[in-house]
Amino acid sequence: MAARFNLDYDDRLFDPNTEIKKIARELYESVKDLPIISFHGHVDAKIFSENKRFPNPTELIIIPDHYIFRLLNSIGVSYEDLGIPRKDGSRSKDYDPKKTWKLFAQNYHALAGTPMAQWFEQQLAGIFEIKEGLNEINAEKIYSQIDERLASPEFLPRSIYQRSGIEVLCTTDEPWDKLESHKEIKIHPEWKLNVIPGFRPDKLMDLSSPQLIENIAKLAKSTGGKIENYEYFKTALQKAREYFKSLGAVLTDHGVVSPRVGLMDYAKAEELFLNALNGKTQNISLSSVEEFRAHMLMEDACMSACDGLVMQIHAGVCRNHDAGTYDVYGPDKGFDMPTKVEFVENLRPLLNEMMGNCKFKVVVYCQDSDAYYRELVPLAGCYPSLYLGENWWMFDEAREIERTLEQTLGRGTSYLKKAGFPDDTRAPLSIPVRHDTARRAYADSLAKMVVRKELAKKEALTIIKWLSYYGPKEVFNLN
Repeated sequence: MAARFNLDYDDRLFDPNTEIKKIARELYESVKDLPIISFHGHVDAKIFSENKRFPNPTELIIIPDHYIFRLLNSIGVSYEDLGIPRKDGSRSKDYDPKKTWKLFAQNYHALAGTPMAQWFEQQLAGIFEIKEGLNEINAEKIYSQIDERLASPEFLPRSIYQRSGIEVLCTTDEPWDKLESHKEIKIHPEWKLNVIPGFRPDKLMDLSSPQLIENIAKLAKSTGGKIENYEYFKTALQKAREYFKSLGAVLTDHGVVSPRVGLMDYAKAEELFLNALNGKTQNISLSSVEEFRAHMLMEDACMSACDGLVMQIHAGVCRNHDAGTYDVYGPDKGFDMPTKVEFVENLRPLLNEMMGNCKFKVVVYCQDSDAYYRELVPLAGCYPSLYLGENWWMFDEAREIERTLEQTLGRGTSYLKKAGFPDDTRAPLSIPVRHDTARRAYADSLAKMVVRKELAKKEALTIIKWLSYYGPKEVFNLN
C-alpha cells in the first residue's frame, strides 16, 4: 500500500513566537498521524465501491467544492463559465475541464489569504508533491502533473481513502436511499474501507415543500409499505433508521434554520400531515409548517433515545439564498447564508425531556458565533446529552477553530463536550487537508494556553488527542 500523504512540510498556522511554535509543533506531532474520523461529510460512497479513476483535476478539486466556486462567482466568474452542472445534469456546451482549470488559475489570486487557498496549496504540495504555486502561466503544466498522478493506482478512490488515514467515513443519505454502494463495501472487507451511511430526513419534514408527496412515496416504497397517515409515517421512518443501522449508521443529521424543538398535540400533527399528504397545502400556515418541523425534531430525538443514533442539528442557515441559482443549479451551490439563532429556549424542551437519558446524544452546530459562545457553550456545560460541533461553512477555518476552543474552555465547559472536526466536504482530497488544518489550529491554540500557564503541556496533549481522534469516536459511539 502506498504511504500516507505527507502534509507536514512546514509550520503553517503556528504562531511565529518561538516558545509557542515549539510547543505547538510538539502537540501537532502527537496527533498528525492519528486516523481521521470523518463523521460529517458529503462524499458519495459510490466512488469507493466503483473505484474508478477521477476523470481530471477539475472534476476532482474545483467542481465538488462550493467554497471555491462561490468565491469565484462573487468576483464575476459565473457558474456557467466554470461549467458547474445544472440541476438537470447538463452543462454549458463549451465546457472543457482544462478551460475551467485555466480560468481558475487566472483568478486564483482572488483566493489569497482564504482557507480555500490554504487547503488547495496543501493538496498541491502535500498530496501531489507540487511545490510551486498555481498561476496563469503554469496552469497547464500543473493540470498535466495532477492528471498524470490521477492515472496512477495510488490515486484511485480506495487508495486515497487509505493514504488519507481515514478510519471511518460517514456519508449523508436520504431516508429512502437503497445504500447499494454501502452494501457493496460491507461485503468486501478486503477493501479495508469503513464507509457508513448518515440518516438525513430533512426532505420529509417540510410540509410546504412541493416535493414532499413524492418524497413520502419514495420512503413508503423503500420501507415496503403504504404511508396513509401520520402513524404509518413514523413507522416508516423507524424502519428506515433500522435499515441504516444494519449498514453501520451511527448518526442522523438535521439542517434547520431554527433549532426549535417541541411536541405539538398529536391530533394536530396528524391533521397537518394528512393535509400535506393530500396536497391541501393551502390549509397549512407558515407557522404550522415551523411548528411541525419542531415537532418532528422532537420525534426524531425520541427515536434516537431508543435506537442510539446520535442526533446532529445544524441550525442558523438560510438555505439557497439566491432563487435564480437554486432554480438552475439546485441546492448546495454556495448560497447558504448564516442567520441569527436562539438556543436557550428553543432547545429547552429537548434537553429537559432527555435529561437523565444516557442513550441520547445531540451534537449542535451553528454559524452564529455570538450565539455559540453566549448560549451553546454554557448549555453544553450543563446538559450531559449536548455536545458542541465546530462552527462550519465559512467558519471552519483555523482562527475560528482556535477561537471556539479557547472560548469553550474559557467559559467553563470541558473539552470532553466537543465532538471534533466536521470536514463537511464533497471533495475527497480535501478531507485529510481540512483535518490537518484543524489539528494545527488545536495545537496552536493549546500551545498559547500552555505558555500563558492556563494549561500544563501534559493536559494539552490529552486535549488535542481527544479533539482530533478519541472524542469523535466516543461521541459518535464508534469505539
